[in-house]
Amino acid sequence: MNREQSVRFIQRFCEKLKQLNLNEAAKIVEDVAKELLNVEAVTSSSLERLAELLKQEISDYVDLVEVRSEVIKLNVPFISICVAEALSKIGPGGEELLKLRKLLEALINFYKYYSGAEGAEGVTS
Repeated sequence: MNREQSVRFIQRFCEKLKQLNLNEAAKIVEDVAKELLNVEAVTSSSLERLAELLKQEISDYVDLVEVRSEVIKLNVPFISICVAEALSKIGPGGEELLKLRKLLEALINFYKYYSGAEGAEGVTS
């Protein structure tokens, strides 16, 4: 898969996040993690920091705005913007927030797995 196809694949994932179609995003999260390995500015630590931000207590809209601003400031290519947009559509403490957190944890876990696996491209299809 060339870089342009990879970017389109990641963008499809982001569109699902923005639409809060988290079940559809979950279906492609593993493949997106593999593709993020090809994006230079994405690292395990930047993804982990993103997850830490989402784990903060979000009990009202002030908390939500603060977390959104921190997510945008983190500037993980592709992912920060779509997560921030998803957060703008989620209320504090909502079920979607929990699902978004789980989805990002899965993304990180797959990213870490494939970044450490030799020949990761052929591990699963």
